[in-house]
Amino acid sequence: MNRVYRGFWVFLLALSGLWWLVDQTVWSGLGGLFAWRPVLMQYTGVLGIGVMSLAMILAVRPVVLEPWLGGLDKMYRLHKWLGISGLTLSISHWLIAQGPKWMVGWGWLVRPARGPRPQFPEDSLQQFFLNQRGLAEGIGEWAFYAAAALMVLALVKRFPYRQFFKTHKLLAVTYLALVLHSVVLLKFDYWLSPLGLVMAALMAAGTGAALMVLLRRVAAERKAAGVVAAIGRKVKGLRVGDRVAYALPSAGAYCDVRNVAAARLVKLPKGVKDETAAAIMLKGLTAHYLVRRTYRVKKGDWVLVHAAAGGVGLLLIQWARALGARVIGVVGSGEKAALAKRHGCHHTLLSGRDDIVAGVKALTKGAGVHVVYDSVGKDTFIESLDCLRPLGMMVTYGNASGPPPAISPLELAKRGSIFLTRPSLFAYIAAPADLAAAARELFGMVVKRKLRVRIGQRYALADAAQAHRDLEARRTTGSTVLVP
Repeated sequence: MNRVYRGFWVFLLALSGLWWLVDQTVWSGLGGLFAWRPVLMQYTGVLGIGVMSLAMILAVRPVVLEPWLGGLDKMYRLHKWLGISGLTLSISHWLIAQGPKWMVGWGWLVRPARGPRPQFPEDSLQQFFLNQRGLAEGIGEWAFYAAAALMVLALVKRFPYRQFFKTHKLLAVTYLALVLHSVVLLKFDYWLSPLGLVMAALMAAGTGAALMVLLRRVAAERKAAGVVAAIGRKVKGLRVGDRVAYALPSAGAYCDVRNVAAARLVKLPKGVKDETAAAIMLKGLTAHYLVRRTYRVKKGDWVLVHAAAGGVGLLLIQWARALGARVIGVVGSGEKAALAKRHGCHHTLLSGRDDIVAGVKALTKGAGVHVVYDSVGKDTFIESLDCLRPLGMMVTYGNASGPPPAISPLELAKRGSIFLTRPSLFAYIAAPADLAAAARELFGMVVKRKLRVRIGQRYALADAAQAHRDLEARRTTGSTVLVP
């Protein structure tokens, strides 16, 4: 949470500092509210569209930011903070624009005489923007009213999730309108400065994200199970009505019907339910390549699993134990330790309380483990290396705390010629034959009940927004399944 908090304030302060450096207003020469009004409108406008742009970018859940922010739930929290900040800044911007007019109408202020508007060549971009000011102001005002109403609805906890799913998408439309408003009304000189480059990048990325929202390309998951509805003329090995599942590197699973290459589908055996397959495809295939291919776990091996109570961690524990290994799990709480032990973990160590290296050495009588499966990344990388025995293998397959640090190959030699690898699932299942073999072995473990798949909650596909908000609030356990 500290990283999210710092990131939020660093973004606001950096944008404020950049504006202050670029704006050429001589503040000491400003006198009266009407003199300060355009300066404050520019400042709140820059901050407002800036935080809205970043919020819109986070709305599409870019996976590249997940490790740095500490996971999807932290990303949602930052998205919410930015949304609230955007609402606050928009209201401030509107009050600065309208307040002096009201005061003039109430007789509290006297409007100073307006000077002549600057004139530019008729075919210049500056004059074009100047001609569009009235339109941009009108669009911006109505977009503000709509965005404010939608943001308030998003913050009302009792607002029905089904309606939230529909109305929240309309924020993308209001955002696009506010981008037009901002492009026209920001000082033209800003666009020729570093601030202009930053604002252009933010608004361009935000516009792309808004279009993704409107085209329903957000939150489209990568794994699903279903029934073949139709096949191409040259497709072999599949028939209409076959039960199938898939795990793809590209998003798109939040849908009723999808066109998937036949080579990327796997048939489901009778003993595996559709929901089970949807829940286990990505995590199960990950566990498969880790224990069966990256390092082939065998009877008598000592195995260390970080995040042992997580989705992949629980599957790794069960699979490694089924292969005859002795499993040590690193978890974050006593509750998670109990969960890991119920799934077959022989020993557990608590991160933040136990000395992981000393604990591993004690359990293995000083030898160390044969393999470490580490999905945490930066925070546990070095201690994971220190837990290995000579010729052991360090498998870093996730970056929950950030990417691991760079190390010299000599560090591997100093620890007993250990091995280091950074695998990824889709390299292991790129060939259709490898995918089929992995799925066959995975489903076989499920049918034999050597792998337990816990589905903690089910939602209708239309309630995907509710599922994600429950995830943000940490109200989910086990796997989550969306049912069309």
